[in-house]
Amino acid sequence: MWDDEEVTRLLNEAEREAAERARLLIDDESVEVTQIALMPGVRRYRLHPKVFDVESASIQRANALHGERKPLCRSDAATMGDLIARRPNFSGWADTFVVRGQPSGDGFEGMFIELDRKPMEAGGILFLSTYRYPLADMEAPTDEPEIPPRDHDALVHWALATAYSTRDMEGSASERAVTHEAEFIKRFGERDDANVRRKKVRHRAPVTRPLRW
Repeated sequence: MWDDEEVTRLLNEAEREAAERARLLIDDESVEVTQIALMPGVRRYRLHPKVFDVESASIQRANALHGERKPLCRSDAATMGDLIARRPNFSGWADTFVVRGQPSGDGFEGMFIELDRKPMEAGGILFLSTYRYPLADMEAPTDEPEIPPRDHDALVHWALATAYSTRDMEGSASERAVTHEAEFIKRFGERDDANVRRKKVRHRAPVTRPLRW
C-alpha cells in the first residue's frame, strides 16, 4: 500500500525520532561534529546541523601543552543572558557555555553554542561531546540504521503509526496508529517539550566552576 520511497522516508524519520528521544547517538569523536575552531572576538558558533544537544564542552587553547583542555560549565539561557548583559565585551578563554536554538534533523533552524567570553586570539579549539541524529539517511536497500542494532526492529512502529494516521483508510487505521505509537514510546520514550529540556539543563548544570587559566 506504500511504495519503497515512502517506506524509506518513514523509517528515516523513525530513526531520527528514536535517536532524539532515547539519546542513542552520542558523538565525541567525529571532527566535523565535535570540534569548532574558535575565532577572536566571536562568542557564538553554529553547531553541526545533526546535533540536537551538547553533553559537555572543553577548550584547548592555542599552543596548549600536551593537548591540555579546560572543561566548561554549562549554563541555562536566562543565567547566560544576564551574564552577557552585564559583561557584553568580556574576553578571554571561556568558563561557561549555553546551547541555544531548536534541534532540526534537517538543519533548517539549527542550534548554536554560546560562550561567556570572546576569545582574544586565534588557534583555540572547542571540543564537544554531543547527542545527534544519524549523519546520513538510509537510501539503498542494503543501508542500515546508525542506532544500535538492538533497536532496529522497533523503528517499524513509528513508520506504521505515521502511515496509518496519514492515509485515508478503513476505520481500524486510527486504532492501529495508536497501538504502534504506544509501542514506539515504550521502547524510546516520549518526546521532550521545551519546558522539559530547560529543566534538564538546570538540573545537570554543575555548581562548581572550573579553575582559572
